[in-house]
Amino acid sequence: MLLGGCILAAALLGWYCARKYANTSDIARSIRLYLPLAAVCCIVFWALGIPLLFAAGSQLCGLVILVWISNYYFYH
Repeated sequence: MLLGGCILAAALLGWYCARKYANTSDIARSIRLYLPLAAVCCIVFWALGIPLLFAAGSQLCGLVILVWISNYYFYH
């Protein structure tokens, strides 16, 4: 259940970062915002008991969601 919460938090973080820069065509801004927030989120979930590999993997899922949503915003 905690791992699902970690993945959900990463997905919401990716959505937030993509939404913040939705009207620009520069994905680098979204990624620069996402990476430090994802690192903090990863450390917090690692401290809560999720193995570091799973916490980092969930943040990678959040990055993929960020790119996917940003691509939707940029081309529609």
